[in-house]
Amino acid sequence: MPWLAGKRALVAGAGSGIGRAVVGAFGAEGAQVAALELDQAKADRLAAEVPGCVVSRGDATSPADARAAVQAVTSSFGGLMSW
Repeated sequence: MPWLAGKRALVAGAGSGIGRAVVGAFGAEGAQVAALELDQAKADRLAAEVPGCVVSRGDATSPADARAAVQAVTSSFGGLMSW
């Protein structure tokens, strides 16, 4: 059984670099993964490349955008679990 099975994660800056690698690694280990990405093109590409990933477009430093991303995760996955 994958070590992150049953876990849920929200990754900020998930459209490239380390954030994108985390999305892939967590997904490969069985986690349900959501992403918050500022750049629209990166957000669109992530949604197309990672089936089941809930992608929110916004700025992780914006409280309103962060709340919206958490709401998208809780609506889709039933919440976030603390690790």
